[in-house]
Amino acid sequence: MLNIKVDILGGGVSGILSADFLSRKCEDVDISIHENKSFRDYSVNCAEGFINSRGWLGKLNEISVSIKPYIRNDIDESRQIFYRRGDVTENVVPTRNFYIVDRESWQKDFLRKLNENSNIEVNMASSSFDIDGDVIVDATGSSESDYLAKAVYGVYRGNFNDNQALLEFREGEDGYYWIFPHSEGVANIGYFGVSDVNMKKVREYVENKDVREEVEAGAGLLDFSLSADMHGLTEKKLLKEHKNKPMVKVGDAAGLVDPLTGEGLSGAVSSSYILAECLSDNRLESYEERVRKENLVLKKSMNLFRKRKENFDKFIEEVDILNQFRASSFKNKLLLLLKNPLKATKLIFK
Repeated sequence: MLNIKVDILGGGVSGILSADFLSRKCEDVDISIHENKSFRDYSVNCAEGFINSRGWLGKLNEISVSIKPYIRNDIDESRQIFYRRGDVTENVVPTRNFYIVDRESWQKDFLRKLNENSNIEVNMASSSFDIDGDVIVDATGSSESDYLAKAVYGVYRGNFNDNQALLEFREGEDGYYWIFPHSEGVANIGYFGVSDVNMKKVREYVENKDVREEVEAGAGLLDFSLSADMHGLTEKKLLKEHKNKPMVKVGDAAGLVDPLTGEGLSGAVSSSYILAECLSDNRLESYEERVRKENLVLKKSMNLFRKRKENFDKFIEEVDILNQFRASSFKNKLLLLLKNPLKATKLIFK
């Protein structure tokens, strides 16, 4: 699609990526990013974990500001602890492509770089503006939804295993605790869930850890409504009309947060890249179908999310199986079944 104007609402990660991918793939496109925070007040509240299970890291190293220099830590293994009826089950799983990223520094530098692009206008502290683009991109993040989770966290100094992420699940809870090491002696510790999520819970949790000092604290909402849509629990539209113009949802606004882990960067990258491809090919109508296909793993994540509280024994069993697959395997169920018939049958059809 040529000679178009695109208004991007939101200067978070999905808005930034949409602007960059669009400027690279579409000729003669004018892009405006509208971010309601000033550059001074711009912040990112998250655990900073990026699980590259769907293979999007390569795209993040091809963009205007590569993510690679901002990777704080490359996690070697994940320690999963399950508490049920007084018993403890523990898995230590080697991890590939699990990174801790300095998201705030990366996104701020990215915004500066985009502002140097003659085809991109970055409007900070932009609370009121005229939307006159041919295409509107909703990158406003998580908003009102019946399927919102919350994450609260603190950054702590203490003694941590620098190359091991810890995930702790407890029977009867719909969330989990995490410890993600940033660097030597520093870790992001938090809790992700739907109900009873607060900073007091995290601070009580760290009382039993080798922690010396809380450096900062934060919280954020996470929209997993596309996963709920895949289970028939709600209806989520990623492409609709707004004042006779197409409006496309990307990233968290599209409900692409993984309900099992809370990870959202993969959804932001995939939806932003697919949007740019669809506009470049003049096939915007195919956007929603392609995003859903790319993120099929979210359907299984939603299934496990529900079992975490409803049937904890089954949850542990299926997490153990899931540890043996890459998320990208779910794009082709036939190939998955051919390669691992017994395990895949258990996982797909439960």
